[in-house]
Amino acid sequence: MSADQSLRHRMTQLLLAVACMLAGAALVSADAATTEKTIGERGAGYDIRFAYPQIGVPSADAAMQDFVQARLDSFKRALPMRDPREPPYDAQLTYTVARNDETAVSILFMYSVYTGGAHPNFAQTSFNFLMPDAVRVFLPDLVGNGGIKRVSDLAIADLIPRLAGPNGMSDASWIRTGAGPYADNFDTFELLPDQIVLDFDPYAVAAYAAGPQEVRIPLAQLQDVLRADPRAPLPSFDCADARSAVELAICSDMTLAQLDRRTAEAFNMRLRFEALSSQPPVVRAQQRAWLGVRDAACNGRPDVALVTCLQQQYALRLNALQNFN
Repeated sequence: MSADQSLRHRMTQLLLAVACMLAGAALVSADAATTEKTIGERGAGYDIRFAYPQIGVPSADAAMQDFVQARLDSFKRALPMRDPREPPYDAQLTYTVARNDETAVSILFMYSVYTGGAHPNFAQTSFNFLMPDAVRVFLPDLVGNGGIKRVSDLAIADLIPRLAGPNGMSDASWIRTGAGPYADNFDTFELLPDQIVLDFDPYAVAAYAAGPQEVRIPLAQLQDVLRADPRAPLPSFDCADARSAVELAICSDMTLAQLDRRTAEAFNMRLRFEALSSQPPVVRAQQRAWLGVRDAACNGRPDVALVTCLQQQYALRLNALQNFN
């Protein structure tokens, strides 16, 4: 076998292994049966047009419905603030099913909302589910906490030549910030059979006029950081060092481990914002106080009850951090 043939053989084995790894359970024989739901409403000074999919798995469908409802509620809270002289407020939610097979379902939502100002705001959100049980995964679940640095390096190397420069709509510093090695920079991505597509909103790595940006990273370029089991719990700390009842509970449950990690990511994001702000720092003290609340509420509970209590506490804290409360 020649060197080229050997390389092609190894690459084929790698991609087959990745496909099997991401299945994570017995495969089903058919794609998820998606159906479309719509919400349409028009009134004095506003227009709502929402479309979203359901894939027939209750947990996944509920997660997407919660996401849609949160967008709808936020838009309606803004309506009383509209000045009658302003143009009508508008909210439009669309989606694409980037992948739907026996291994994974990947859905990208695009949300355009106008509630005053020079132009509508545009934001993307993705849901990536491992099938057949539709377990939602985030990028660290696939590449590990350490693999985020590799993803960041590849994204920056792709974006700078395209967007930076004297005639570009960005610069290297902007890109290194928006695509820097923080997991929250890569919350929106699509898991395809042979690559990961990173999606960046306007302003994330370039000016609004440049529009949303995407970076495509072949899985082959991530082969040494891909986790053997993306369903294995991955919190913000090393489970090999877990000692307390709370730490052991976090390491026993994938959803709770995700909440712990995402809470740590949101906390670090807030620290970065505070470092750039002229306001007195408060989030570190708030986090310490919350840890006390968490432990007081949950310590001493047995097994499943401990996990449930911690999930509730982490969900509340994550929402507060993400909404700057």
